[in-house]
Amino acid sequence: TLESVGKDLDRTFPAREDFDESRKKQLESLLTAYAYTFPRVGYCQGMNFLAGFILLISPPESSSSSSEHAFFMFVEIMAKFKAKLLFCDGLPLLKLYTYQFQALLESQLPDVHKHFVRENITPELYVTKWFLTLFTQPLPLHIAARLWDIIFCDGLESMVHLALAIIKLFRARLLRRDTEGIMELLSLKGESGLPSANSIVQAAVGFRTAQKGRGKPDTRLALLTSTWLREFPEDATRLRESRLALLGEDGSSNSKLDSGATPSLEMSLADLGGAPVRDLP
Repeated sequence: TLESVGKDLDRTFPAREDFDESRKKQLESLLTAYAYTFPRVGYCQGMNFLAGFILLISPPESSSSSSEHAFFMFVEIMAKFKAKLLFCDGLPLLKLYTYQFQALLESQLPDVHKHFVRENITPELYVTKWFLTLFTQPLPLHIAARLWDIIFCDGLESMVHLALAIIKLFRARLLRRDTEGIMELLSLKGESGLPSANSIVQAAVGFRTAQKGRGKPDTRLALLTSTWLREFPEDATRLRESRLALLGEDGSSNSKLDSGATPSLEMSLADLGGAPVRDLP
């Protein structure tokens, strides 16, 4: 069933007037076509914000042309940039990025980490939404677009540095707040008081460059990945299996795309029954 796709339409950018019924119809068609073309992944909450964001930034062409452009851009992000691994069974890649973030938060911003522990604030309460939507859900359009520049240049793993950058820029305010105030701040709602896109990027680059002045990349993420693989063998196995399975699916699905066998973005939902749908835990 694809009922979850329909349920999530009204939850996608509800505060934006330009995400109207026409956009929602485009979004429904795009996500339905993707779930049909890539059935192993299907649909999972969070994809609606990625696809919706792409629709918002797509060229203002005809409806069908804009939908097609957005669909292939979405496929590219999910396949080439491996974003689909964020939505695999068990969410192992999300767990890896959360583990990396937590470790770097403790080592790079120890005062914030200790304050979060005292206030019972865990990364799952806020970075899950950031990572699964590639920052499109909580942040204004222009800030999210700037962060996508970094993600496209440096890969999905750069989201860890971007999340750390946001925490660093909020550091003083976070340390003065209790649990409720911290969660309100980390919801990133409204543009008032938010750090600028450039300040987030600059702070993220600072975290990425481990040996300042030498321009060498941060090796801590690779080391933390190795540690995670040892400490969480079941999730590690699930991630490896997902990579292999999706690699095969990409090959067969690309053949469908190349041959023109891609499902029409206007086809009926009833024609696409059986595509897996998963809700976030």
